[in-house]
Amino acid sequence: MPRCHLSQFCVDENRSAIHLFNIIRDKVIYNAPVKGQCSKTYFYGINLNVEKALQTIEGIYSRCIRDVLAGNFDESTAFGLKTFAVLQFFRTEAAALRSLSFMKGFVDLIDPSGKDGLQAQVWNQEQALASSLKMMLDSEKFFEDLKPVIILNRSDADFLTSDDPAVLVNRYYAQRMKQDNFGIASSGLMLCLPLTSKHYFLAFDRLVYTIEGTCNGFLETYNPRDIDSLNELQAIKAASNVYFARKSQESYVRSIVAKSTTRRKGTWVEHSTFKLQSECTKQEIYVRTSPDDFSGSGTGLISISPKYPIPSSWFSSLKFRHKPITFNNGSAVGHVRRKEWLTASGRSARRTSRL
Repeated sequence: MPRCHLSQFCVDENRSAIHLFNIIRDKVIYNAPVKGQCSKTYFYGINLNVEKALQTIEGIYSRCIRDVLAGNFDESTAFGLKTFAVLQFFRTEAAALRSLSFMKGFVDLIDPSGKDGLQAQVWNQEQALASSLKMMLDSEKFFEDLKPVIILNRSDADFLTSDDPAVLVNRYYAQRMKQDNFGIASSGLMLCLPLTSKHYFLAFDRLVYTIEGTCNGFLETYNPRDIDSLNELQAIKAASNVYFARKSQESYVRSIVAKSTTRRKGTWVEHSTFKLQSECTKQEIYVRTSPDDFSGSGTGLISISPKYPIPSSWFSSLKFRHKPITFNNGSAVGHVRRKEWLTASGRSARRTSRL
């Protein structure tokens, strides 16, 4: 967790202390040192080249925060905040653990007994984080089209942050598609990041959603339920800690964490197994099976999917367009924001408006 992010939620002018609620221990700690919450020494390995590159992005982020606080939100600031939000999604310790879970789950399924020696190839945390950061570089293009907005919190409750603050959610998939297995290219994607106790960055699919009432990229909200919905995402996705700036917010923080309890997940990765049932010249048919059946003989497939948080309520100012525009070709890729992002499947893409 970079200090430049947590500093905006600090309790003192020196930006050296912060209040936190530890979800695992159900305990509030006042005036915790910010330094202790930041990334571990050599978190990216003994080679500091990665650290130095990230420091450049963090410097840009700090400049962007100053712009936002001054009421400026131009294209350069929006790009800097979006880049930092994407980076945060892939760079935290929790992100490394997600990568580890991807790898370990895959190896456990194809080599459960360890006879093929694949267990020794499971990454350590440094390798997992390197993989996560590479994924970030490969994924940046899928965030360029998202429309950014800064939410100004005019309510009594503060925005909260966490030890895994960048959140990907998809109201379109959750409510219209009745699915939670979306990806970063999917229609309806939303990228969320709290910036300060009163500022929040949101980037969204402009072909699916619309926001009214913005002024120069800023949107004011006085609705406490909207603040709750955004804060709940932090509590759902947090690895261990939720951070806040004012002691008077303790009871509020506890209420948000309590609301999120049933929505938190033990793992953010889902592994599914399928075995070949039949095949002919033009197609193969696979059926879902248990991991025990999968480990036997025969041809099979493994599907590894990330899980994402779903809050109990959604930010009300973000509304569905009358006719959301998506692209799909009937494949498992689903509905995406650009036609060229569909994988080749032998069928032409369809532009779809779903009511």
